[in-house]
Amino acid sequence: MKKRVDELLATVDSVAQGKLLCPVTVKGDDAIGLIGQRLEKVFKQFAESMSSISRSASTLSSVSTSLSNASESIATNAQHNSSQSIQVSQSSEDISSGVRNVAVAIQEMSETANDIAANTRNATKVAQEAADVAQSTNRSRPFKAIVVVLPNQLQKYAQR
Repeated sequence: MKKRVDELLATVDSVAQGKLLCPVTVKGDDAIGLIGQRLEKVFKQFAESMSSISRSASTLSSVSTSLSNASESIATNAQHNSSQSIQVSQSSEDISSGVRNVAVAIQEMSETANDIAANTRNATKVAQEAADVAQSTNRSRPFKAIVVVLPNQLQKYAQR
């Protein structure tokens, strides 16, 4: 009996040291044999539980790695999208600035055209006054013809 109890204790010690699949060699229908059978069941269930926990830990590690990779990918995509948004914003600002510059140029051209028209009207008026003076003094005919024709030509030019 002591030998059988020592065998059970040796098996329990082996399991305690991590040898979960250590067989229980004590058999029989007496109390020590029944204890051996029950311990063998407990050890098998414990080994199966540890194996299941190990598989679950491996699966969890794999899923964790996948989630980490997905998170890195999302972060990379977010940085890329942010960079593109900044570029689009800068392009929009550049376009807006260009439109403002074109509007200023058009305004300046309009003011220049108005100045040219005003100067042409003034020149026409001066030429007309000169023609009137020439007609009233009735000086030489060739000069009179030039002075009369000049205002008409300037007026035609101003209308273009």
